[in-house]
Amino acid sequence: LSGDPVLYRSEPAIDHDWGADTPAPGIVNHDNFSARWTRTVNFANSGSYRFKATTDDGMRVWVDNVMIIDAWYDSLAHTVEATVDLTAGNHYLVVEYYEAGGNARAGVTWEQINGSGGGDNGGGGGNGRFHPIFVAINRFTIPDWLFADAGKLAFTQHGH
Repeated sequence: LSGDPVLYRSEPAIDHDWGADTPAPGIVNHDNFSARWTRTVNFANSGSYRFKATTDDGMRVWVDNVMIIDAWYDSLAHTVEATVDLTAGNHYLVVEYYEAGGNARAGVTWEQINGSGGGDNGGGGGNGRFHPIFVAINRFTIPDWLFADAGKLAFTQHGH
């Protein structure tokens, strides 16, 4: 990820299928952009959680600064899963995404698969998606301050 933000916005979820379009017409290119979502999520129950990342092109997912999904390569749309044991309470989630060319897709969900309380799919009454989130689309380097606050997304645009 590189560049200063060119767009900030709030979104209900990481659930995008832009196809050959852009996430922000007139602001972001159709290709060669990246994004970072950050959020602190309160998981109501302890247990194992299955995270699913659907991406075209690359995506990485961290929970509490530990990378759990690393699909950082050009690709067609595909889904990668990881299972993580979490305690009840707040956990810091980060998702990074890049679009190199062609179609663009980014999606992340989670669900509790065992543990206390059972069936929690998102923590704190959520639906297993990042919401609300804040979007920033960038051209060059995303500054460190952007990632200090939970609930933000940063897009980066890369020139060719």
